[in-house]
Amino acid sequence: MEVARVSIFSGFLVGVFGLVVSVLPAQAVPINYSFTAADFFGPAPENPVSGTIVYDADSLISPINQLLSIDLTIAGYTYSLAEIGSVPFGEDALIGGLVTGIQSVTQNTNDFFLRFDLLTGLDVRFTYATPSNSLSEARTFNVTRSFVNEPVAVMEPSTLALFTLGLLGFVGCRRFRRSN
Repeated sequence: MEVARVSIFSGFLVGVFGLVVSVLPAQAVPINYSFTAADFFGPAPENPVSGTIVYDADSLISPINQLLSIDLTIAGYTYSLAEIGSVPFGEDALIGGLVTGIQSVTQNTNDFFLRFDLLTGLDVRFTYATPSNSLSEARTFNVTRSFVNEPVAVMEPSTLALFTLGLLGFVGCRRFRRSN
């Protein structure tokens, strides 16, 4: 009889723990980063340059986990997701072309990099090159950063498993108690 009470109590605790943890939101959320860079130093075949990059992060101020999409065309060249990457850069995020590495831009190629402050979302630097020019660096920026969709609480699979085990333990203990 004492064993049944302990089993029921432990099943109840596991179930309550599963319910409490299940209301916590899932971590990664898509973030939409739209920008316009203008007033370039040096030759600029396109002025201003506007684009949108969607990335996955734990919050608006968290480092980038993964790039999800890009909508950026410079001087007739449209970048694809396979051509770009991201790396943390101190308190900033750095997104750029993979021609010679994310942290640099190669002259006379289709290449760019965008560096922005994760806390404020403001651009720190945007530089690009095209096959017909050397480097162009922006002096002014207009930025919009927002969640693609507001974060929604999602029950994690491990939490659901814990809750189910607790519920099964509770039901099993009740059946055990009834049979004795």
